[in-house]
Amino acid sequence: MLARGNIYYSITKRTYKTLKMNKTILIFLGCILQLQSFSQAAEDSLNYPRIGQPCPDLVLHDIHYFPKKEAKISDFKGKWLMLIFWNKNCGGCIAHFPSENKMQQELGDKVQVMHIGMKDPEGQVESVYARYRERLKLELPCAFEPVTETSWTFVNGTILIDDRGIVRAKNGYISADEMKAFLSGHPPRLPYDADYSYKFEKDPRVPFNNKQPFLVNGNGGADSNFAYRSLISEYDCMTQHGSESDIDKGLDDGRFQFLQCTVIRLYYYAWYGTAVPPDGKNYSLYPILQLKDSSLFQYSPCKNFFCYSLIMPKSRVTKTRVMHIMRQDLENYFGFKGSIEERQYVVWKLVASQKAKQALKTKGGPMKRAETSHSEDLFVRNYPWEKLFNDIGLIVGTEVRDSTGITGNIDIKLHCSYAIKSEVRKTLHDNGLDLVPMDVTRKVLVIRDADE
Repeated sequence: MLARGNIYYSITKRTYKTLKMNKTILIFLGCILQLQSFSQAAEDSLNYPRIGQPCPDLVLHDIHYFPKKEAKISDFKGKWLMLIFWNKNCGGCIAHFPSENKMQQELGDKVQVMHIGMKDPEGQVESVYARYRERLKLELPCAFEPVTETSWTFVNGTILIDDRGIVRAKNGYISADEMKAFLSGHPPRLPYDADYSYKFEKDPRVPFNNKQPFLVNGNGGADSNFAYRSLISEYDCMTQHGSESDIDKGLDDGRFQFLQCTVIRLYYYAWYGTAVPPDGKNYSLYPILQLKDSSLFQYSPCKNFFCYSLIMPKSRVTKTRVMHIMRQDLENYFGFKGSIEERQYVVWKLVASQKAKQALKTKGGPMKRAETSHSEDLFVRNYPWEKLFNDIGLIVGTEVRDSTGITGNIDIKLHCSYAIKSEVRKTLHDNGLDLVPMDVTRKVLVIRDADE
């Protein structure tokens, strides 16, 4: 049986004898198979940009706010080209629009920043971008690529192409400072992300198995014979895999290992035994830092992430003991000690005017909830207030308490971008709802310098 794509050629013994006498047919079949293999290799090499290689000369379609409606990658040679892919439901992408616009203004003719909006089946992405362009005063062009375009279906994030047409980076986000480093000839360290790697690129990261000891037997280091060990190291975003697990999961085998942890997350493990505070009603979701220098708590993809490994005899394992050891290790390494204290601090409460309580009462009809996209404009009809309040908390992005006194179902239209907090507060106010500060007393993790 010979196969080419979805076509199969069945060759019986009798047919084979006939073919054996006809070299022309055999050569023809061989050419078909060889051409298919060559065609597949050519297609792969054309469709996937590779870091360090010339970018395939693909075409950008349906470009808006730009002198040309279509352009090839090669048309931009002589300047750097940053292609930023997004879709209408990506709130994180939209939140970066202002900084990307500012980057273009700062770098001028050295770089062309271009958004690539992936067209959606509903045909809304162009109007969504037009609204944000007006709302955020954007000056960037945007090409609109159909989701069926084979050249770009694998892309998510940013592709950076230098002035010679060479692909220099494929990453979720590239900042202005990182872009300036590229232009100065000193490329920054960017994290390796499997989501943006393609079959032509070898994964540079050393494999990590969370069930095996860290830095032992090829898990990142040399062998050693030990009965107890604790280890802290800086996380290498280029060669290591991030991995976390709760302390409870390691109680049976005495192995607790966390890769790619922020400092605050490590202190949460040491003081709460979990990655986050246990109860949002009795515990603050945020720590209080009383430090001379808190820069270690400010992190980016390749900065201020750490790895922690604790392996101890199973006979001595308890959650309390593990947390106690972690506290000592963190204080020894970072020089910060922690404590759980009751503190008074400010959160937000949502209040409503008497007029709003009457105006928001539903006028009936089928229950409905709709958004222009996942990142802007929320419309509800005959919708339970409790559910809407939970949505508002997610939109505001911080702790909010319900002090409105509203009950039952309501009708409301919130016209805003969730990424622009000033718009969120304005549209709430326009509907008679306001966020006001309030004092609460809760248990909170306080981190201070150990030498105090």
